[in-house]
Amino acid sequence: MRFVLIYRPKHAVGRESMPEMLSGMGEWMQQHGSRVEDVQFFVGGGGLGYIETDDAEELARLVADNPFTQSSDIEVRPLVAPEKAIAIMQEAMG
Repeated sequence: MRFVLIYRPKHAVGRESMPEMLSGMGEWMQQHGSRVEDVQFFVGGGGLGYIETDDAEELARLVADNPFTQSSDIEVRPLVAPEKAIAIMQEAMG
């Protein structure tokens, strides 16, 4: 399955903590970057990335290891390819 992980800041991270958080994010990218595709950052804080996995434990590990997890609201959403989603909706509509 393909998922999008969306991070939205709960509160601003203090300037004194930011260098350590950014360093941790760099390490996270080194460790998990091959599994997470198209990581993007939002202007003003937060960001998103995509992962393809059928392993809930892998997904949990990625979230747990991210240094911004504690200061963010995290949304994990399963994705469906457009053509498949349309076919499913058409089928459901009769």
